Amino acid sequence: MCGHLWYLSPEAAAFSFFDEDVSVETKKKMITALNTDSKDEFRKQYILKPNQVDSILNKGLEDFICSESMTLFNRFKINTEFLKIDPSSWQNNENYKKAAAIIKNIPVVNDVAERGVKLIEEYNDKITKDESQKQYLLQVVYHYRKTYPDSRKGTLMKK
Repeated sequence: MCGHLWYLSPEAAAFSFFDEDVSVETKKKMITALNTDSKDEFRKQYILKPNQVDSILNKGLEDFICSESMTLFNRFKINTEFLKIDPSSWQNNENYKKAAAIIKNIPVVNDVAERGVKLIEEYNDKITKDESQKQYLLQVVYHYRKTYPDSRKGTLMKK
């Protein structure tokens, strides 16, 4: 989890305004948080060690929203008038309906991860088709990376 917090940004958090599973109360708190200055301490990029993960587990969606979250609306030229009314009536608001249609049609792709998965799949298929051999290969690579964490001459000469 720690290695994947880089994408946790105020702009990305703004997508949750359009999530039907987010409660009306949380959306109200999110609207209030939109007026928060983005220089607050929680706006820092999240770089955590495993023993620090607890620091964000108790945060709500509203804790990731700030004035910088408006970037999402500006980027897609979304009319934000619906943010001035109660979230319980958003489903009947034309501005919200148009905004939701825009947001729902944004393709979500993690190119880096997809390329990495594709590369390892192709590599594995070239070496062996036997699943037990694939598992053994992954264990060997894991052990090697643990033994030699970098490619410095000093590290390689130690073993």
